[in-house]
Amino acid sequence: MDWIKVSGKDLRRLGEVRKLPIKGVNLEVRVSPYQIPIGVKGEYNRERHLFEIRFQYLDEETPKIRKIDEHLSALEGVNSGRLLGIDIDVDRLGVDAVALILQGLEKKLEPKEASKRNIPGPAWRVLDTNKDQLLASLCIG
Repeated sequence: MDWIKVSGKDLRRLGEVRKLPIKGVNLEVRVSPYQIPIGVKGEYNRERHLFEIRFQYLDEETPKIRKIDEHLSALEGVNSGRLLGIDIDVDRLGVDAVALILQGLEKKLEPKEASKRNIPGPAWRVLDTNKDQLLASLCIG
């Protein structure tokens, strides 16, 4: 599957300044453009028997694998901790379970990508916006 590019409108929205109250002080925070995915894709890897979701960023980073449970792994940037990918064991879980897993995934992957202040990380917003297309690629592939 080709990369699903994040629209310019969504990139601007993901990079907007946010006001966060921290210890009584209102801070304006902006996400670095290097933390915002510019693309996402999902495809079934027949050799590994996994549905692989990958995020594309402005730069590349060495991934480390974090095992979440027996059916789920996250690929995180060694230095940045940003979410680079998700591997789901579709063969054991079944295709129908993938949609449910994607809905509850953010909670399982805290605290790296999801903020403690309940502000979803950029990768989660990109995933949420494009999950129907990603799931369609699983059904077709």
